[in-house]
Amino acid sequence: MVLCIAPQTPANSLNSNSIVKDDIEYYLQTDKAVYNTGETVQMLYRVTNLGPDAVVIWFNCGPANDRCDFIVEKDGQSIWNNLSREATFAVTFLTIDPSESISFTISWDMTDLDGNPTATGEYEVTAALSQLNPFYQDKYVPVSATITIIPTTILVPDDYPTIQPAIDAAFPGDTVIVADGTYTGEGNRDIDFLGKAITVKSQNGPENCIIDCQTLGSAFYFHNQEEANSVLAGFTITRGYIGLFFSGSNPSIVNCTIIDNGTLMPKPVTSGIICRNSSPKISNCDISRNFAVKSGGGVYCDSNSSLTITNSTIAANTATYHGGGIYCKDSNLTLINCALTGNSATFDGGAIENVRSSTTVKNCTFTGNSAGNGGAIHYHDSTIALVLNCILWGDVPNEIHCISWPQWEPCPQSEYVKFSNVQGCCLGQNNIDADPCFVTPGFWVDINDPNVIVEPDDPNAVWLDGDYHLLPNSPCIDTGDPNYIPEPNETDLDGNPRVLNGRIDMGAYEFVPPVVVEIKLTPQMLNCESKGKWVKAHIALPEEIYPEDIDVNTPAVADPPGVESEFIEVNEYSDGQFDVQIYFERESFCQALSESEDGLLEVTVTGSLT
Repeated sequence: MVLCIAPQTPANSLNSNSIVKDDIEYYLQTDKAVYNTGETVQMLYRVTNLGPDAVVIWFNCGPANDRCDFIVEKDGQSIWNNLSREATFAVTFLTIDPSESISFTISWDMTDLDGNPTATGEYEVTAALSQLNPFYQDKYVPVSATITIIPTTILVPDDYPTIQPAIDAAFPGDTVIVADGTYTGEGNRDIDFLGKAITVKSQNGPENCIIDCQTLGSAFYFHNQEEANSVLAGFTITRGYIGLFFSGSNPSIVNCTIIDNGTLMPKPVTSGIICRNSSPKISNCDISRNFAVKSGGGVYCDSNSSLTITNSTIAANTATYHGGGIYCKDSNLTLINCALTGNSATFDGGAIENVRSSTTVKNCTFTGNSAGNGGAIHYHDSTIALVLNCILWGDVPNEIHCISWPQWEPCPQSEYVKFSNVQGCCLGQNNIDADPCFVTPGFWVDINDPNVIVEPDDPNAVWLDGDYHLLPNSPCIDTGDPNYIPEPNETDLDGNPRVLNGRIDMGAYEFVPPVVVEIKLTPQMLNCESKGKWVKAHIALPEEIYPEDIDVNTPAVADPPGVESEFIEVNEYSDGQFDVQIYFERESFCQALSESEDGLLEVTVTGSLT
């Protein structure tokens, strides 16, 4: 007996493999080696007589289309086959004359035996003669070939005019890319992932790709057991009575803006996000200005859910009852590296209301939230909780409030608050009660005149957000848990590494020490009687700073006189050198000089890096 194995052909031609045994070639071929999802795989199995004499092969069953098995496997697991077919139980035979062949063909539509689309990756296709008479088992020679299924990119609106039919056409592993624009109407609201492990993302981020539900529904409805490999990324979702609705699903939501949902809509339940019996992961998102007719303006979470929100902003959401930012009932909630600001509720939990829930809050900043009780966090009925490395400051009427049912008695707070800065509360457990020294605190202002500061319960009050980075003299710097171990690649809300300087800071932002550089002001001698317009600051940057690192869109500040720049220029030269020029109006400098006792100003200029 002679056994030979022929090598496979290159991937860009017919994909084949063959085995020669006893002067018979057993040959398997697919029409390609690499397929996009959704294509049809054409398979051929051929038996050729290479010897000088006719070959007779007996089968226990017929007809001829029952005489070849085709099997598709992935990672050793059977995905699809043609074994479930009707047999006639009639003994038949085939005669193959010298140099002649018999062939069997079949098509596979990339679905499994249950009709579900298959995922991307490598698959092994095997074929062999089947139903052989026991005396002809030596003719059972399986031949295998490897094929690869790669993802397909589907474009909206180029390939499909709306988002839903693009998802309908997608296979596991595919990506749907949605071009810039505002998407409305059927096919662009109440969008269903259908349980598919796909990515649906915008082409250029949430600023440029908007799903406007026009108060007629929700944007996306996840209810088919989606898992973390079902990814939604880069959309603004607005004007839905619910922005995102999760029911029995666990998808990933990344870099989305969920804003102005539920506002003044005649629906029994409204919210930015509703999460029921689900465990989604939400990261790098902005959940703002959403409204709940009952509870959970930004997020409503119940029914044994386990919600995780990281590196996100939850701001200016409102609830008529409880939980302006988040309402969590009979569930688990985890917040890491988030800022919760300006949320409000009529009764309990301005930022968060917890009811019979286990809640973990790490490295977060709370400020400007308001409620009847628990401006930042309200715990109700024996909630298990952890507040670690957080800042809770400027929330009204108090930062944390906790009651236990049925006595309605306050429960201890210091047990679960550690290494945090909490205004008027929770000393012990390495907590502090000190002004966190935000760069710019936020304020409640009159909606008709943002220069008028009002109380949070004023009917015209709106929250004017501040800048919650830490000033260099903040007591929150390097005072978090010294044993805190960040997750791999964990960052703060800005995307800076967490931890800097060996010990984590309290709050959502790590303090990044400023880069100190020399500046030269022109003119150095200021003649306020001249007609010049600008004072220019020329910045000499260190070698590790590059032109693209300069944030030209955020004004620099010169102090004194405490004035913002008009514009910033970065000039790059052919020799690779560059300089930065920052332009200030000179009138402010002239005013500061007139108030100076010695006619001199020592000026510090502060700018931003990207």
